[in-house]
Amino acid sequence: MSVGSKSIGGYFEWEFPPAKNHGVHDGEILLNSCRHSLEYILRGLNGVTVVWIPYFTCEVVLEPLKRLNIPYRFYHINRDLEIATDIALAEKEYLVYTNYYGIKDTYVKW
Repeated sequence: MSVGSKSIGGYFEWEFPPAKNHGVHDGEILLNSCRHSLEYILRGLNGVTVVWIPYFTCEVVLEPLKRLNIPYRFYHINRDLEIATDIALAEKEYLVYTNYYGIKDTYVKW
């Protein structure tokens, strides 16, 4: 879809005026999406065997897993957007939990 001269789709880029300091500190990097952030984290972990992903997840989150040939499994969430079943992570297994709409801050802290 196109509105005026701008297309809508994917993600909206940051539209800030150029600045000398974007708040980046020594050793930090800027990443523009969840999938790139996930890929960066996964590249830093050695020997990931499985990543657990909630079924209620945008399919682009699977892209870095596929690109890095990391197996993944899905888990269910309940109506409160919380993990619905007990998941016993083995060594080198990781779980991605989505703080849906930013409303699960208290739950994420456990």
